[in-house]
Amino acid sequence: MVKEKGHQTLKLNREVKQLDSVLDAIGAHNPSAWLPILMTVAPFIARIAIRSILRKMGKTVSDEKIEGTVDLVKGIIERIGAKGSQTSTKKKK
Repeated sequence: MVKEKGHQTLKLNREVKQLDSVLDAIGAHNPSAWLPILMTVAPFIARIAIRSILRKMGKTVSDEKIEGTVDLVKGIIERIGAKGSQTSTKKKK
């Protein structure tokens, strides 16, 4: 029996697809121009956002869990960047 995806997983997948669509809409087919900048800045933005949300909720979480989330963000950016590389290679042919 296949386990169904949870609501949060479905929401995350939807957000990743929306980010990918935005990048396509603005013509970011060449990730070599934006990927290094985004990979440098995204971890800081993710940490700030996570800590701000937790603070508003009156909660805390370990640094290991925050870094795990930052790694998730990096992975998403890398996947979208890799997809962009494939797209730009196909368009050159």
